[in-house]
Amino acid sequence: MTKPRPQDGNRLPRWLPALNQRIVNPIQRLWAPYLPPYALIEHRGRKTGTAYRTPVMAFRRGNSLVVFLPYGDQTNWLRNVQAGGATLVRMGRRRSVVSVTVEADRRIRRAVLHLADPQ
Repeated sequence: MTKPRPQDGNRLPRWLPALNQRIVNPIQRLWAPYLPPYALIEHRGRKTGTAYRTPVMAFRRGNSLVVFLPYGDQTNWLRNVQAGGATLVRMGRRRSVVSVTVEADRRIRRAVLHLADPQ
């Protein structure tokens, strides 16, 4: 008998986030800040204050970036950004994330990171 799928609509295997976190993300951190459509989100843990650097795929929308959420909107990096802000590194430039909007479409979930104007 197979395990039922989670009700959050996630169709990815349960083991994939752990694989990405341990193996794929450390490699992507090296080039994500310099190679669009990737970007790097620097944030702090909401409980521990630990610094994290999370690579994401992000697409420009005006003064914002759209980040797709293949693991749903309860990922730790998104919850950390919502709780305490973040810095986004893209094309070698740093910009503050001033707010986050989560668009919960059943087919595609995405976070919209609203960025501060560069100074």
